[in-house]
Amino acid sequence: MFLLKKLIGGWIKPLPFSLFLFMLGFLLLWRGRKRAGLRLTATGLVIVLLCSNGLFARQLVMPLESQYPAYDSQPVDYVLVLGNYHRSAKGIPVTSVLEGDSMYRLTEGLRIARLNPEATLILSGYAFEDPVSNAEAYRQVALALGINNGRIKLMEQTKDTGEELETVAGMVGNRPLALVTSAYHMPRSMALASKQQLNVVAAPAAHKNKPGVRSWLMDFIPSPSALELSHMAIHEYMGLIWYRMTGRL
Repeated sequence: MFLLKKLIGGWIKPLPFSLFLFMLGFLLLWRGRKRAGLRLTATGLVIVLLCSNGLFARQLVMPLESQYPAYDSQPVDYVLVLGNYHRSAKGIPVTSVLEGDSMYRLTEGLRIARLNPEATLILSGYAFEDPVSNAEAYRQVALALGINNGRIKLMEQTKDTGEELETVAGMVGNRPLALVTSAYHMPRSMALASKQQLNVVAAPAAHKNKPGVRSWLMDFIPSPSALELSHMAIHEYMGLIWYRMTGRL
């Protein structure tokens, strides 16, 4: 099931899905089905252009990121940093092992841990195909940045957000917990935490939609970063749908 979710999740990214439509459209054109082929290729083009537009991408992610404010020094007994991406390699600093939003999540978790010096830092994340788990990669960076190893607990077998919240519920009970994850990922994470009846404080990190002055003209130039942001938002919406369909929310 885990690999199936990863496979489906990979193909619902805007770029792979659009390429699939292009290929299917060209196949139909080659077989003489001109109208259907043109419709599919046009649809693929529209999806790519929309999702690589900065304004469109930010509008997709804004409803996800705006639901929870930043952590505001609430006292907690535990700080949970949800897993993300990493890639181990020899000869590079431990900080370079973390990828995606991992460093943002971890540094926010470390900040909260310093504000709560008695709190336990719970680091989560599966190894997948890497020789070390995401949780262990987090731990190595946390140690390098001065956190005492005695404060750290690892959850290395949790493969998705649902498993992470189910596992931590058995560890912390009803004691206050700061939940650290990417801002766009927070609505799904908080819903799952509520399902587990956790006493949780949201601590969003790695915000993508940041208010401020920007050139609106640049939004109309297709951007790989906007395409990736659209993927993140779509992935989250699909994740919410999946968890509701499977009864986990």
